[in-house]
Amino acid sequence: MEAADSFFEGSKLAVAGLFDLLKRDRAAKTRTIVGLFSDSRPCAQKIAELKGRELSREFIAGAIFQMAYVSIERYAKSHGKSAGAEHFESEIRRLRAEAPGGTRLKKDLVLPDTFCVGRDVGHLPLGVVIYAARNQFCHFGDDRLTPLNELVFNHLAMVFPDVPTGITFDVRENKRPISYSVMAALGWLGPEPGGFYEAYARDMREMCGVEF
Repeated sequence: MEAADSFFEGSKLAVAGLFDLLKRDRAAKTRTIVGLFSDSRPCAQKIAELKGRELSREFIAGAIFQMAYVSIERYAKSHGKSAGAEHFESEIRRLRAEAPGGTRLKKDLVLPDTFCVGRDVGHLPLGVVIYAARNQFCHFGDDRLTPLNELVFNHLAMVFPDVPTGITFDVRENKRPISYSVMAALGWLGPEPGGFYEAYARDMREMCGVEF
């Protein structure tokens, strides 16, 4: 337990700093949008700046998911799969058996035990969503993600049909990181005072059984 406490305390400054960057980015984006109509630069230049800011925030959010992934992998306190996780697995088995033309799944899908922790997001444990969000961030340029990761994002698309950021959870359409959208869906970006680092820390404390 001491090792876990030390790890989270040591990483607190970095992760809190990343969340602070996201806070400041939100304010900067608002100023950039206002600037689209109020300054004299060419429109294409201003739109390119906005797109650059959007990509930057995805990489900041992705770095946070990477830290969350490593934290769960090392220190999560799993108590077995929830009823929702078992239901998700059984539904995938059923759909695989009923698919007339077959599926990409060559064997039954099994959610990773280590990541079956945390509150439910739909039927999926939060840890599994973090697992898929980190993998999408690391492999967003691949032709396809693994079936498990794609299924998690398909699930997110059903649970959150109207993503606050306007970016869909269709990973086959989005050849870009969509970490910020996942973060918004998880409630880590507000409203204050529960959003940003405080919301992240609350979830990590529950999953890993530490105080920081």
